Amino acid sequence: EMVGELLEDYRDEIKQLPRRILFFRDGVSEGQFYKVLEEELRALKAACKRFENYNPTITFVVVQKRHHTRLFHSDGPAMEPVNSYAGGRVHHSASRNAPPAGKRSSSSSDAQDNIPPGTVVDTLITHPREFDFYLCSHSGIKGTSRPTHY
Repeated sequence: EMVGELLEDYRDEIKQLPRRILFFRDGVSEGQFYKVLEEELRALKAACKRFENYNPTITFVVVQKRHHTRLFHSDGPAMEPVNSYAGGRVHHSASRNAPPAGKRSSSSSDAQDNIPPGTVVDTLITHPREFDFYLCSHSGIKGTSRPTHY
């Protein structure tokens, strides 16, 4: 019902319905992806059917912030960059789990180890068959920044 109202508001303001709907969904565990996708996509399509001959392209994106993946700068020159996108580089030392506290140099602080905002990782630590990526869109203020998993 909410989507139908939003579409009506959009149509009233812009004088046409959107050709595409980009739907971001948070708070979904990996085991619930397909169930949530099926249910919520069905509801979105039902809202679109309220409008005659309206069939927009729908992109459904699951956003995860509650995970244990941390990304760090590489210390050694021997490691080659995996990707170099807008904000910075992530090296092969990128890891799904932060190293144990005792394993890192005591001279480095968490804030210094943070990768730059805008860094994207879409290989090596991502799913081998599905489209996913990590984006660190913010600076770490205190401690190690946590990239968002899309």
